[in-house]
Amino acid sequence: MTTFLQRTAVALGLTWGFSFGALAQTAPTCSVEGYGEMNVTTNGKGWQTALPHVVVNVERRWTRGWSIVGELEMTDALEVAQLYVQKRWTDRAAVRAGRLAVPIGMANLYDHPFDHFCAQLPAGEEAVLPAVSNGTGVSLTGSSPLWRYEVQTQFHADAVAFCLRGEWMPTHTLHVATSGYYDGELITSVEMNYLSAKGVVRGMTTYAPQRHALHVGAEAGRSFLCSRSQADPRLVPFIRYDLTCDAGVTHYATLGMSLRPMPHFIIKASATRMWTSATSVWEWAVGLGLTLE
Repeated sequence: MTTFLQRTAVALGLTWGFSFGALAQTAPTCSVEGYGEMNVTTNGKGWQTALPHVVVNVERRWTRGWSIVGELEMTDALEVAQLYVQKRWTDRAAVRAGRLAVPIGMANLYDHPFDHFCAQLPAGEEAVLPAVSNGTGVSLTGSSPLWRYEVQTQFHADAVAFCLRGEWMPTHTLHVATSGYYDGELITSVEMNYLSAKGVVRGMTTYAPQRHALHVGAEAGRSFLCSRSQADPRLVPFIRYDLTCDAGVTHYATLGMSLRPMPHFIIKASATRMWTSATSVWEWAVGLGLTLE
């Protein structure tokens, strides 16, 4: 399992550690990657099938660090999620300009089916996140073995938005990150990811202080049927809890299982109880995910 920035690096065909001279000598290449997922859910009143979610990343690389990247996303309609030109000087400094994704929130950073346990992205977070998940802008990004960062500006019809994200990686298993977004309203996020061959623990808190809107989510899973190889089958029983405070308090508690029988295919099943002060509902879900690399 990888983070959003790690997946972006793979999708772009970047190998951290290149020098400027190596970039200048790289031959023009093209790569295509993506993933697809679908799920069915029921709350006891019949099963509902969600529209398939398909994402395709295409990148054309030229010499001297120049590339153009496109991401197409389809659920009920085809959307250009990202389309930008990138100039990379070193691992620590690259500039992107075009249509960019906002690097804050689980829905924007970890929408890949291998990056979250549940068949669906956790409910409730959308109440806190920015109203737009992508837009036209420019960003400065880079990384080292210990950290990654992105500084982004987006130009919307009614506002200019600024976003800053920093990620610290003290070990190869532990990543800690924080993000901030401002378009007249401040939204902040703090997250932690611990990923090892034996298990995964993830948590994220997103807060919009002007609206007093808060989402807290955490999940933990124990890996079975695997060694240290990422190609091994992997069975992960997991638990997840989400709390959303926005015009009321809503709780979500999930118990489920994720099975990856082969490197590019995953099966998920979960049961979720949602409750407020006035109601309580159970929901069951089954999902499938497929990735192309």
